[in-house]
Amino acid sequence: MVPKSKIGGDAGQYVVDKDRRSGRVTSRGILLDKNLAPAEKERVLAHELSHAIDEIAGIIPTAGLDDELR
Repeated sequence: MVPKSKIGGDAGQYVVDKDRRSGRVTSRGILLDKNLAPAEKERVLAHELSHAIDEIAGIIPTAGLDDELR
């Protein structure tokens, strides 16, 4: 939970930190505005979590999965 100003005025933000030299991910996190109402927190968290899933799924090798999925 962070002040809204820390996340550019957004309600939430998915952040990925990478090592400058190697480009490897060093951490991932979700930041939420600390002033959100409980119902809003759940919705914003779900939204940001979907960004995390999308980013992580994009780096999972999928070669050869088409045949398995059929």
